[in-house]
Amino acid sequence: MAKKIAFVLNKKKESYGSIATGMIAEAKKRGMAIDYLDTGDFDKYTDIIVFHNRPPDLFTKARVHWWMCDLRNPQEFKNNELGGIDQIFLCNKAYMQDNAYAYSCPVQYVPQTGLPEKSKGGEIMHDIVFIGNLVTNRFHANRAEPITFLMKNYNIDVRSGERFTEDSWWLYNQTPISLSINAEAYGFTSNRTYNILSAGGFCLIKDYKGIHEQFEVGTHLVSFTDTKDMIKKIDYYLAHPEERKVIAKAGKEFYMQKHTPEKRMDTMINFVNML
Repeated sequence: MAKKIAFVLNKKKESYGSIATGMIAEAKKRGMAIDYLDTGDFDKYTDIIVFHNRPPDLFTKARVHWWMCDLRNPQEFKNNELGGIDQIFLCNKAYMQDNAYAYSCPVQYVPQTGLPEKSKGGEIMHDIVFIGNLVTNRFHANRAEPITFLMKNYNIDVRSGERFTEDSWWLYNQTPISLSINAEAYGFTSNRTYNILSAGGFCLIKDYKGIHEQFEVGTHLVSFTDTKDMIKKIDYYLAHPEERKVIAKAGKEFYMQKHTPEKRMDTMINFVNML
């Protein structure tokens, strides 16, 4: 019997973030159904790929494949949320064993993806851009020191508190240096990194465990270890625009080869078919 696979979101909205937007477009291109957790009748599908930051609590004949694009340990969820899942696609490697134990199902590493290309924006007047939340919590504790320093000493555009930054593709594409500082977990980088690469931006990223398994540092992007190293790299690459352009071009090419919504959907459907 031929599989009938749907891409499922939490609820229907007028607009979505970059990951959902790209994956919806890819699913439609393949003729896949788009459905929603709050209204869907999932028994008509053989498999559903659920994009949500909480475990889907469903009673359905369809096999449930949950794409978890957030950095949460399964211990954070209630006991009644731990079940009914046939396979998990996880955006980090830190919690793969924890999820396999909690849900008693296979767990596959499927990282996030980036931005669809957008139209041109306004004139860029800054040297560095950072788009992300600056609220200090367990996910963002490593941002305050470097961002505060840059705001005092460099020409940086900080976009914080915006649910969706509509001109992010243009900002990353045109700004000399795009900064990526993410929660520190093995094999995890938020979609910010993929957004920068997808836009053809020069990505300067905070080092994390597993970065060399995902990228060729110095070829696809440049990493830094601490604020002092970040300043050193910023000063160097602001003074060497041709080297920046070479790395940004290679990062974009790598993204197109490995990390587009098309590649992510290919990976998940392959895992669906193997189960």
